[in-house]
Amino acid sequence: MATRPANVQALITPTEGGNFWDRVVRETANAKKRLYDNPCFSSFTEGTMPLEQYKQWLQETYHFTRNTPRFLAAAGSKVEDDQDVIRTRFFKHCTEENGHHLMALKDLKSLGVDVEQVKKTRPRAGTNAIVAFHYYLAMYSNPIGIFGAISCFEGLAIEVCTRAAEGLKKTHNIGNNCVTFLISHGHFDTDHIEEAKEVLNKHIKTDKDREDIIYVANRMYDYYRLMFEEIAESTS
Repeated sequence: MATRPANVQALITPTEGGNFWDRVVRETANAKKRLYDNPCFSSFTEGTMPLEQYKQWLQETYHFTRNTPRFLAAAGSKVEDDQDVIRTRFFKHCTEENGHHLMALKDLKSLGVDVEQVKKTRPRAGTNAIVAFHYYLAMYSNPIGIFGAISCFEGLAIEVCTRAAEGLKKTHNIGNNCVTFLISHGHFDTDHIEEAKEVLNKHIKTDKDREDIIYVANRMYDYYRLMFEEIAESTS
């Protein structure tokens, strides 16, 4: 198993302090372990996932990421003036995420998949739950809870993406043009984690917001695990 750089490891490891980021990591550890224990996710992280399953992962990632800028923008529009730092972070993140679905399509095209047909597909239940829950949080519940999803997915990106990309290239003898989404997210999500930690530790002020963030993070691990379960079932 490849070893993550020490500076990346430090980003995702709780410290001895009692800050809120560390609490999120601790209180989502069981849900995260269940995800890592899933055989399909495990093969993905090691880069040994069958190519057809990787194509399915890219398709689900397309559905997720094409919605990401929209629900982040919606979340920012609902944040009150006294939390303008959080609102600004949502809008900045929205801009940074815009167009990432095109990388998933590019990888699929490089793998010989008809991307026009991919655009006509609908997300699986796990993916749909992730996307729908984001919109619900943004529009009807508590948009700040979305930082639970950010802590989950950005953390997974820096833990998994680079290793998965290198493994998939080796396992299937494919080039960088087939793993551009993974390569890019293994790098720039490091900045997102730093920014998320700053928001969680400095700008989350109420117990309700803290509880919502932890709840959302746990659900994201569960929904993402469901997505991998569905991918495995569909290709068995």
